[in-house]
Amino acid sequence: MSSKSLLGSIFVAVLTLILSSCTLHVVHVNAATEQSSGDKTPKIDVPATDVQLKVANPSITPDNRTPLAYGAEISMGCSTSGATIRYTTGDGSQDEPTATTGEEYDPTDKPIIEVASTFKAKAFKDNYTDSDTTTIAYKLTGHVGTSDLGEVS
Repeated sequence: MSSKSLLGSIFVAVLTLILSSCTLHVVHVNAATEQSSGDKTPKIDVPATDVQLKVANPSITPDNRTPLAYGAEISMGCSTSGATIRYTTGDGSQDEPTATTGEEYDPTDKPIIEVASTFKAKAFKDNYTDSDTTTIAYKLTGHVGTSDLGEVS
């Protein structure tokens, strides 16, 4: 196909580009602009409504394949740069975190598991669709309790 034939046509192409859980739907290439401007470079129009960026789902570690020891640290991460992770803990019936509710995850002050708990985490970033919620339930290997036995004589 000659370049004149290609530039003389109007065609619609759909391009899906996946980058770090982001989806970009495009494109209308319009050679008609060449007629009015004299520019022979095809123009690509990307309507803003077609761009859908979504925050990657957060990860929670360690996994829950084996029970954890009392006092184990829980780590969270998200592959979307600049995303904020919020989480809730409870028996599993607690609400999912939102952009304004739940605890904000701080990697310098990780949550510590002291009782069997379910963690629900979600990641947020301005101008992105929120991530899906990651849920993980932990059991403990044993609980170190305290007792007030008083002095033994």
